[in-house]
Amino acid sequence: MSSTADPTPADVESQHVLPPTFLLGQNRVLSLVAQGADLGQILLEFCHVVEFALPETRCCVMMLDPSDRTLRVGAAPSLPGVFVEAIDGLAAGSAPGSCSAAIHRGETVMTTDMRTGSVWEGLRDTVEATPLTSCWSAPIRGIEVPTSKGREEVQILGTVAFYFDAPRQPARRDLMVLELAAALAGRAITAGRVQERGGRHEL
Repeated sequence: MSSTADPTPADVESQHVLPPTFLLGQNRVLSLVAQGADLGQILLEFCHVVEFALPETRCCVMMLDPSDRTLRVGAAPSLPGVFVEAIDGLAAGSAPGSCSAAIHRGETVMTTDMRTGSVWEGLRDTVEATPLTSCWSAPIRGIEVPTSKGREEVQILGTVAFYFDAPRQPARRDLMVLELAAALAGRAITAGRVQERGGRHEL
């Protein structure tokens, strides 16, 4: 008699709701992680996977620099250059923007209209110089990594943000992709930092 559990309703639903292209792309990103590819290359592929799965999305990964608590752009292939320059190096938590707010609150921050949303006060001129209108940002949490002193504490490593050129409220599928994307980015960044320290990370 098989001991394999039957899929739950949530498992079945996710298979039908999530874009198949995202599930396939997720495997490509994990393959790059396993190969020890450069983190910049991994994050760039990650953004392409998201944008292919959700065609109207502009994806951005922000990495939290623990030395000074600033957010650095890890990959943002479709964002306007002037906007990337404005958000790169912002102080996490105290600076304007959905990503800064997501770090501060430790939760996903949805801004339907960046031109009126309170968290974008201070970057309004930059926003208005671009077509960007909506932003959904989720914190990226690391995964526990074994060390000589035990297991490292799970920390927020940065954010994944989905930008749109029109006001947009997330559908269930969008929220699922954002959640899975944040988890995938967490694995990639954790593996990259372990590699930088000369260690080995197991997926």
